[in-house]
Amino acid sequence: MEFPDLHDRSIGIVSLPFVYETEDGWSWQANSEGYWNIWICLEGNAIVECDGIEYAVQPWTAFLFSDDSKIVGHSRADTKRMRNFGMHISLGAKNAQLLRGRLLGIQLHEVDVVNSCINSAIRLSTYRDTFAELQLQALTVNMLGLLWRESIQPVQTDAAWLIYRQLDRIHSGQDMFRTVEELAAEANLSRIHYGRCFRELTNESPNRYLILKRVERACVLLAQTDWAVDAVAQSIGYNDIYFFSRQFRKVMGCTPTQYREHRCQAD
Repeated sequence: MEFPDLHDRSIGIVSLPFVYETEDGWSWQANSEGYWNIWICLEGNAIVECDGIEYAVQPWTAFLFSDDSKIVGHSRADTKRMRNFGMHISLGAKNAQLLRGRLLGIQLHEVDVVNSCINSAIRLSTYRDTFAELQLQALTVNMLGLLWRESIQPVQTDAAWLIYRQLDRIHSGQDMFRTVEELAAEANLSRIHYGRCFRELTNESPNRYLILKRVERACVLLAQTDWAVDAVAQSIGYNDIYFFSRQFRKVMGCTPTQYREHRCQAD
């Protein structure tokens, strides 16, 4: 997957995040007037036109309107009030060049994560200390990352979406120890069908992918801690140190001990 080279220190908060409701039969027209706007529909349905292109809006449709966007919106005939989240930010020239026109009409799937970000942002907006400012900036980067991932992931099926969610958890270490059978059952697929879908999304089999991520974690622990090799093995789900060493050698071309010695010499 392609990820942006985002310059997070260039991101600033222009106005504090807010949630607002529209009136029945609403319509509006606006320019961003020098700031960017993260805008997420929480309830309702609408049509939003940005720079001449129309987007159908439903709950959890998200936009990053640029600082020179011309925006027109109106509710659909069968919709009354809407509830929306908005946040005005500055991006900096490099980020603006990267993201301009890229994050419009994105349908968010990680609803729980997005909702948690929004609630945290609103809560932080009540504080006026440096910690709150830094936390709010980090949440803003997180929301931009969510929009970006949704914009580039070719999620076409429920199974694909579930596997993407599993990949996120594997990367964070939560699902690193689960078996392929457990992951396939969660996706409601046979192991063979699950493996086929998984390979289409990652170019690796599920078992190989899990091994690579476990070994990747082991490399970090071997380089950054003084844990014994058996402790490293157990921390990533291997009770048999000899089996762990064989798996590690297949991936890295050396034993865990040799890897640690090489890293110590390099440092």
